[in-house]
Order: sequence, then structure tokens, then C-alpha cells
Amino acid sequence: MKKLLNNQLSIFLLTFITLATLSGCSINEKYTVTWQNYDGTTLEVDEEVSAGSMPSYDGETPTLNADDQYTYDKFAGWSPIISKVSADQVYTAQYKKTVKTYTITWKNYDGTILEVDENVPYGTTPTYDGDTPTKTANAQYSYAFSNWSPEVTSVTGNATYTAQFNSTVNTYTITWKNYDGTILEVDENVPYGTTPTYDGDTPTQTADVQYTFGQFIGWSPLVSEVIWNQTYVARYEKTLNSYTITWKNYDGTILEVDNNVPYGSIPTYNGLTPNHEDQAYFFSSWSPSVSEVVGNQTYAARFVTEGGVHTFGTYPQSKVTDTTLLSTLNAAGGTLPTSANSQAWTDYGYYISGYVSSYMWYIDITNETDEYRGVYFTSYRPYYTGGLSSTSNSHQDDNGYTTSSVYWFKYEPITWRVLDVQSSSAFLMADLVLDSQDYHYSQSSRTIGGSTVYANNYEHSHIRSWLNDTFYNTAFNAAEKARILTTTVDNSVASTGYSTNQYACANTSDKVFLLSYAEATSATYGLNTDASRQLQPSAYAQSQGVYTYTSNGNSYWWLRSPHDYYTVTARDVDYDGDVDFNNIAITYYGVVPALWISL
Repeated sequence: MKKLLNNQLSIFLLTFITLATLSGCSINEKYTVTWQNYDGTTLEVDEEVSAGSMPSYDGETPTLNADDQYTYDKFAGWSPIISKVSADQVYTAQYKKTVKTYTITWKNYDGTILEVDENVPYGTTPTYDGDTPTKTANAQYSYAFSNWSPEVTSVTGNATYTAQFNSTVNTYTITWKNYDGTILEVDENVPYGTTPTYDGDTPTQTADVQYTFGQFIGWSPLVSEVIWNQTYVARYEKTLNSYTITWKNYDGTILEVDNNVPYGSIPTYNGLTPNHEDQAYFFSSWSPSVSEVVGNQTYAARFVTEGGVHTFGTYPQSKVTDTTLLSTLNAAGGTLPTSANSQAWTDYGYYISGYVSSYMWYIDITNETDEYRGVYFTSYRPYYTGGLSSTSNSHQDDNGYTTSSVYWFKYEPITWRVLDVQSSSAFLMADLVLDSQDYHYSQSSRTIGGSTVYANNYEHSHIRSWLNDTFYNTAFNAAEKARILTTTVDNSVASTGYSTNQYACANTSDKVFLLSYAEATSATYGLNTDASRQLQPSAYAQSQGVYTYTSNGNSYWWLRSPHDYYTVTARDVDYDGDVDFNNIAITYYGVVPALWISL
């Protein structure tokens, strides 16, 4: 029996040894199991792990930081799969991963964002799907889209691409014309920055009533580098023509003959005042009205009977307050104007911030036998032509006139002061500030006829042209115009009140003019005291923004004389009658016209 048990034990051991051998293990053999992270970092080492046992990781859960390509989720196990120990073994931590996405921004050359592509996967090549980028051409270049900067590559992070452009030099058309507008040559596709050349025959010009012409002397403007389409007009040496002016009495008797009177000049009669055989008639003017010389001309003396001199012409003055009349006039005025459509109204063409702006209009209406002027404005007229429009920058609201309301003023006879009477003519000055205008709208000097013309030059001023056009044609009918004399206005240095004045201009020939400093302070004309020079404005002038001094109701008013120190100032009369000066672009100074009329 004992022998049998020993045999069974031997068989069991032999079987165990055989199985162990088949499994690759030796009895009691030990191994090392190493646990490492994705980057080879050792997380844990288990030594002398028995063969055939199942290893286990006892450390903290492994982690993996995101990189440019992937974001990693939680730990997902080991590689290779854990199995019973049969040899030394290294296990590497595994993670779930997601491909990262990025934002791609596409910009134009100026930084304007054209397109933003979000969630673009790492490693893909981004594409722009918007309209082809454009770059506005300038005078020198036109632009065409070429590519992106930097070069578009596979996505490795957020990226911004900026549009790049090829530039092409612009070309222009240069036109060469003769004096009369005849086209002599047209050069097309002339590159920006090059100097154009005329390749045709030398231009010529025949004499006209103004000039006799000599040889061709160049182009106007001067030929310069191309920066846009340009027209050049041929210039010639020229001699101003002169003519013969004959002055006759009403009966045909020759009073004076003036030879060699230059074209464009205003002829003057230097003889004795023409007489009429009928003593009830007084010489008033010439027929036709004396005007610039454009050829040989004969003027015949014109005579009129005596007429009143205290009232002459009409102009809008008093404000209409009668509600019934206002209703009638408003209906006659029709649809109110806007900046886009003046309707039946006329734009004053006043300035805001240095530019003519459509914001103030007028309309003239005849009701029964009387005439009225309507005034309407949607912005306030600034203190000066370069100013902004606001209540703090205008006198209209101070005078009781506000935006978006219609005001009406009656045309009434103009009352004049008789400053002087000479033979059969009278020198008149308005006894009221009739309007409010700038002396000149720009403070910049100009070049006219090759000479510098300063802002305070009366000959070329806005106020002079306004008086002889707008005011003249508004205030006087045909019969009254026939009585207004063309006056050679003295603009000498002496007339400005200074011993020297570089801004004094040439004498002018005008129907209507402003008083000079000398005239406005003359004892002969009764203007040698401050009190004699104080004037109040009409209601219409107040609607135009004239300044009205609150204590006495007087206004400032312009004189034609330039100040002797500044190019942008002219003399004026203050509300207290004192003679002063101010900037020519001011709009709140009053207008006091003066003129000579025949009696």
C-alpha cells in the first residue's frame, strides 16, 4: 500500500513539472514588470513577480498632455494587453485621442476680415471660399489679387492669411487743344508719372476782338508728369486790341473821341457834363450803358427829368406777421425744399465747414400788388464760411429765427442817405443794414492773371460780385437800373485810411459798391462821427444771421477797404459806429450798399 502511494505522488510531481515546462515557466521563477507612460517615462516597476501571476499597476492613473495635433481623453489601458507573467514585460499607457482643430482667418490688405474658418482639422490644407479679394485703385496703380501671405500650408495652429496684390501702373489720356477747343492731338495710354509730349504741327491762332496773337509759346497748364487725364490748351503771345470810343450829345454833337482804349477796360468820359436845351432835363447816363470795351463804340448822352432821391428800389425788409397773409403766402410757396430737391425755391448757396451746402432757400411771391420773399432753412448759417452749423455758432436763433420754419418778408422801398449831390447826380448810401454776407468766402490767396490776389482784395471779392449781381438784380427794375451810374470806385491806398497798404487793389467800375474807409469817415458826407455811422438791420438781414447788438439794436457792416496788416481782414463799422477790422470769411456782418444815380 505504501508503495502504491509513493507511485501516485511521483506521477503527480512528474505531471506538474511537465505542465510547468510546457507553460514556459520554471517553478518559482521571478520576473520584472515595468509600467511606463506614452513618452517612456517609468511610472512603476514591479520586481520579482512570480511567473504565471497576473501583474497589476498600483500607481496614479497615467495622464497625457495635449500637443499641436491631438487632444487626449482619459487613460484607456495598456499596450500590450496585460497577461500572466512569463517573462520580463513592459506595459505602455494608452489614451483616447482627438485630432485638434484651429481657426483660419483670411484678411484683405488693409486688415479687413474677409472670412473666418473655424474648426479646421490639424494637417488639412485650408481653402478660402469668399469673393476674390479686391484693392481699390489709386491714381498711380490698379490692383489684381495674386496670392496669400504667408503661403497657404497644412494646418498646425491658428493662422491668418493676408491677400496680396499685383500692381499695374495706370495709364491716362492726354488731350492737346487749340485756344478755341479744337482737338489737335489725343495721346492715349500714357503711363502715370511720365511726361507727355505733343507731336503735332505747331498750333496757330487768328486774331479776335480782344487780342492780336503772335507765336505759340507753350501750353496751359504747364506740361507736367501724368497723374490723371489732362487737357492742355495752346498759349500764344498776344497784344490787347484797342478801340475808339465816341461820346455824343443827345442831338448827335460829338463831345469827345477817345482813341486807343484797351479791350475790356471801362471807358470814361472826361469832358464837360452834357447839357440839354430844355433846362428841365438833367444828364443821367449814357446810352447804351457804359460797359467793357469790345469794339468801337458810340455813347449818346441820356437825360431824365428830376426824380426822388430818398427812396429808390425795393428789397425784402419787414417781417410779415399777419396770420391770414402768412397762410396765403405759405400756400403760394408750395412744397418746401430739401437738400435733394429745391422745388420752386432758390438755394442761397451758403457755406458750412468751407463748402457750399443746400440748407437755406428763398422764394419770391407776388400777392395782389405787393411782393414778398419767403425764407426757409434746415440748418443754421454759421458765423463764418468755414464754421460748423449749430445754435452756438450762429446768430439766426439769437435774432428769433429757427430751423424748419418759413418766414416771410415784404419788399419795401429802400431808404437812402444822400451823401453828395453833384450837378445832376446823387451819391446814395442805404440807411439800413439790408443783408448779411461774407466779404469773401475763402481765406486763401489766389493767382489771377499771373498775380497774387489776396483774400481781402475788393476787386475780386464775393461781396463786390454779390452787390453787382444778386443785389443789383433783386433791388432794381429796368427803369431804376437805367438811373444807376457806373462808378469808377476809388480803391487807392488813400481810400483805405493808411499811408501804405500792399493789399489795396485797382479801381473798379461798379453799379453798386461798399463805402471805403475814407468815405465812411468823411465830414463832407456827414459820416465823421461814431453816431452818424451807427445802423440797424432789417428783419430780413436778421433772418440771414446778421449780428444785432442787444443794447442798441445796431449791427456791424462791411467797408470795402482792406486792412493793411493781414491778408484775411477788411475794415468794417462796429455796432457802436467805430471803424475796425475783422476776418473776411465772417457771415454775420451787414451789407450797406452805396451807388450814384442820375437825378
